[in-house]
Amino acid sequence: MRNKILIFIFTALIAPAAFADQSKISDQVIPLQTANFPERPAPILELGDPFFKTGEIRKGYLLPTGAVWQPTLMIWGDFRTALQTIDGNLDKSGQRLTESASRFDLFGNLSLTSTERILIGFRPLDQQGRFTNYTFESPKSDQEHHFNNEANFDFTTLFFEGDFGEIFPFLDPKDKYGLDFGLAVGRQQISWQDGMLINDRIDSIGISKINLKPSWAVNARSTLLYAWNELNRKNLAFDDSKSSLFGLSNEIDFKETTADFDFVYIDGGETTGDGLYGGMGFTQRISNFNSTFRLLGSHAVGNETDHNQDGALFFSELSKDLKGSGDYVYIDGFWGIDKYRSASRAPEFGGPLGGTGVLFASLGLGRYGAPLNNQPDNALGSAMGYQIFFNQRRQHILLELGGRYAVEDIGQRAVATGISFQTAVGRRHILRFDTYTRYGKNRIDTKTEEDQALGFGARVEWQVRL
Repeated sequence: MRNKILIFIFTALIAPAAFADQSKISDQVIPLQTANFPERPAPILELGDPFFKTGEIRKGYLLPTGAVWQPTLMIWGDFRTALQTIDGNLDKSGQRLTESASRFDLFGNLSLTSTERILIGFRPLDQQGRFTNYTFESPKSDQEHHFNNEANFDFTTLFFEGDFGEIFPFLDPKDKYGLDFGLAVGRQQISWQDGMLINDRIDSIGISKINLKPSWAVNARSTLLYAWNELNRKNLAFDDSKSSLFGLSNEIDFKETTADFDFVYIDGGETTGDGLYGGMGFTQRISNFNSTFRLLGSHAVGNETDHNQDGALFFSELSKDLKGSGDYVYIDGFWGIDKYRSASRAPEFGGPLGGTGVLFASLGLGRYGAPLNNQPDNALGSAMGYQIFFNQRRQHILLELGGRYAVEDIGQRAVATGISFQTAVGRRHILRFDTYTRYGKNRIDTKTEEDQALGFGARVEWQVRL
């Protein structure tokens, strides 16, 4: 017994000291291990401290407000070009459209601090939903072998954003009064309710408070928004420069759910009319599934117009990543009652159902369009997809089955299958291949009697990140 006690004392007191030098964390400085890191891809132009690069940070400039600005300019772009063909009815001749289309997004970002910046953007190859393209085949024979030039230099984005407390730190040097209000003003992309309520680049000013922290929730964020120009009222329609928008967006984090409550009032012109719009969304985990449920509505104040109508939209999505493979499965569904309208949508984004799946999504390049109509007017539908990743996630293939059923006398009733394959080429290039087959009726009006029609589409796209 005595020997056991001595062994225990030795182990507890002497042995740790003997191995201390081997077990403690080293106090030697080890440089950043970057030997196996890929080289940083440089943008088109960088002035100032490089983005995501090691090195000494410049001292900066002290402003009278107490803020320290370190101006850095970065210019980058995204070029897309595609060859694509669609045939609405393979049983009839002359319905095929074949074209090549291009798009170029060019951005300049002037960072003043980590919270303040000015962003300007141009899209010199398209405007108002029309893209620079060449038509090889067209249902209208006079448009075949025709080049359409949409070159322009109108800016699509130009805004300043920052934090009030960081712009004027001398007002609250000890951070006691909660002056950290976010501010953004200019022509900027606004997306509410995952783009179903608003999805547009509009001239607007927004003020946000992101850390309200009520006692009954984990956190809350709220934004007041006013927009005065560049509104696109009817889905896929024109710029309504006579309308103005007033909005309130709220996002609340609970323990297991994030909830969104958004409200919009549009003071419209004579053609488009006034309207009230709203949406609520709930995102959470249900067992092993990711889930989101949204309910949206639109109401015409006064007379209804084609741009401003009463309606509601219920949307749900369930998804799951498959353990051990990284693959992804999902099922999304919607139900549109009457004629729901978004408050504002840019033409290239298509209708509010684009998030249902690739069969409902507008690609924002040329006239390829969505295989299934992405307007929710008096319709219900669903999409199921399986996304497979391989080659260290540099490639993926997406298989989808979807359908849409219009419950009234007009509207699309169709089912479709789609395949999308995407692969990275080098470090800046992406190749994408899409194809679909659709079977059903479009039923444009009550006088149109169409037989069941087989539709087809295919495209290949090359994308370059500059």
